[in-house]
Amino acid sequence: MIALITGASSGIGRAMALNLASRGIDLILVARSYDKLIEVKREIRSFSSVRVKLITKDLSINEECIELHEEV
Repeated sequence: MIALITGASSGIGRAMALNLASRGIDLILVARSYDKLIEVKREIRSFSSVRVKLITKDLSINEECIELHEEV
């Protein structure tokens, strides 16, 4: 199973990423800030070996939503 989480660099999205990783679920994490996504991935790596793919997109931009859809 793989979960796609948007807004994964902070708040509820980050909390969901950590929770799902603790359950062994592979992740695709999406946010505007690559640096913050890297921090979340490092935290996940400290307690889990799940696969984590990072995608940087601004989902307030329609074209980037389409790009995300095509990519995943």
